[in-house]
Amino acid sequence: MDASRINLLSVYTSPREDSLSGYSHRLLISKYFPDIKADEVFLSKTVIRPCSACSFCSTKDECSIEDIMNEYYKLIREADIITVSFPLYFSTVPAQLKLFIDRAQLFWEMKKRNEFIKNKTGIIIATAGNNYKDMFTCAENTMRHFFKTINAEYNKQYSVFIPSTDDYSAEKNRLRAENIINKSLFE
Repeated sequence: MDASRINLLSVYTSPREDSLSGYSHRLLISKYFPDIKADEVFLSKTVIRPCSACSFCSTKDECSIEDIMNEYYKLIREADIITVSFPLYFSTVPAQLKLFIDRAQLFWEMKKRNEFIKNKTGIIIATAGNNYKDMFTCAENTMRHFFKTINAEYNKQYSVFIPSTDDYSAEKNRLRAENIINKSLFE
């Protein structure tokens, strides 16, 4: 497929501009998708109101809430690939990302009505300060459900999980991220 025709949506969740999840996200895109220009969404810089369960989207392809999500719906619809990065918060996705995911109810309702949503690929980039058994499982399951809702096939091979970030300096963590991403390129 011609790279100029591929729509890549990159969703960044960390509130810190110099975050490891954001650095790893940009690095992954530069390695896997070097010729594709991404539409970038920085969730920590926006205000997304929570789903009100009003059922408006059960009959319409839009949300009753007028906020930035209306722009994001368009980007999600058009995307061929969606990459989502986040630091783990209490073993799951941060609140900003959870609001974004919850507002994807619109796509769930569209699927219930058998309305077509373009096929896409979903990729996760996640970091965590600690390291314990099944630490990323809850967040990964949440993201799998989100990807399924927006008709994205989850690509675990390209996804990146970086634990134990509290144990290393920022520079060492960047090197670890590079090693993990480079290694996954050759698997």
